[in-house]
Amino acid sequence: MQRANTDDEFLKDYYKLMNNSVFGRTMMNTRNFRDLKIISDEKYVSKPNFDRATIFTENLVAVYMKKTEVKLNKPIYLGMCILDMSKVRMYDFYYNTLKKTYGKNIRLLYTDTDSLIVEITTEDFYTDVKNNEQLLNEFDFSEYPENNKYGLPRINKKVPGKFKDEFNGKILSEFFGLRSKLYAFKLFENEHEVKRAKGVKKPIVKNELCFDDFYECLITRDPKYVKQNTFRTENHEISTVKQKKKALSAYDDKRYILENGIDTVAWGNFSTKIEREKFREYLDNLIRTNNKKE
Repeated sequence: MQRANTDDEFLKDYYKLMNNSVFGRTMMNTRNFRDLKIISDEKYVSKPNFDRATIFTENLVAVYMKKTEVKLNKPIYLGMCILDMSKVRMYDFYYNTLKKTYGKNIRLLYTDTDSLIVEITTEDFYTDVKNNEQLLNEFDFSEYPENNKYGLPRINKKVPGKFKDEFNGKILSEFFGLRSKLYAFKLFENEHEVKRAKGVKKPIVKNELCFDDFYECLITRDPKYVKQNTFRTENHEISTVKQKKKALSAYDDKRYILENGIDTVAWGNFSTKIEREKFREYLDNLIRTNNKKE
C-alpha cells in the first residue's frame, strides 16, 4: 500500500526490496550455515565438522566449521507456495487470457519470473483491450498518460497480480532473445534500444555491445567476448581483475533448440523426439560440443 501511494522512485524500490527480502528469508537453507573461528592452534582442524580454513599469518587462521546441529526453522513451504503460485499466475494469464483471445495469432518470445514478451498479430491491440473486459482487467494502466491516445482507463494501480505495459503504449519493432537474461529489443516510435546481458558491466553493454551484435550472434551462433574490469576479494584483500567475458552466446542448455536455430521447446517436449533413456546422453553430448567450441 505504501509503495502504491508514493511517486518517489527510491521509496518504490525500497518497499519492493522489503517484500523480496521477506521471501528470501523463507527460502534460506540453514544446512549451509557455518561457524567461523579465529584460532592460533590446530585443535579445530582435526574435528569431524571441519569445513575449510583461511590462513592469514603463520599463527593466525580462520576456520570454517559445519554446524553440528541444524535447526530447520525457516518456512520453506511458504517460499515454495509463493514460487508455485506465481508460476500458476503467469500460465493462467498467458493460456487462459492471451492465448484464449488470440489463438494462433500470438507467439511467446521471452519470459522471466514475472514478465512476458509476446508477438501479437492483430489490427489494434489497444482496441482489443478496451472491448474485452477480461483482457482489460488483467492490466495495470495507472502509469499511462491521463488523456492517452488509446483511450485506456488508468485502472488497477499497484494491484498485486496485474500486468503492466513496461513502455506505456510504445510498441516493440524488433526483438532478439539469445537465452535467459540475454536479449535486446528496439522500440518502434523512437528506435530506442534496450539491451540486457547478465554478468556484463552496464557500461560495456551500453558502449561495446550494439544491437546488431545480438542479431549476428543469433544467426551465426558465434559468441562475442568483451574485456571488463572487476573487483575480486581473496583472503580479505581486494584487487582489480581484467577479465575476458563471454558477453553474447546463442547456446541455451535450458531449452531444446529446434532445427531453425531460433525457436525452442522445453526439454521433454514430444517434438524433440528424444527417448527418455537417451535424454541424458543427448544432453551430455550438447554440453561437450559447446565446450569444444569455447
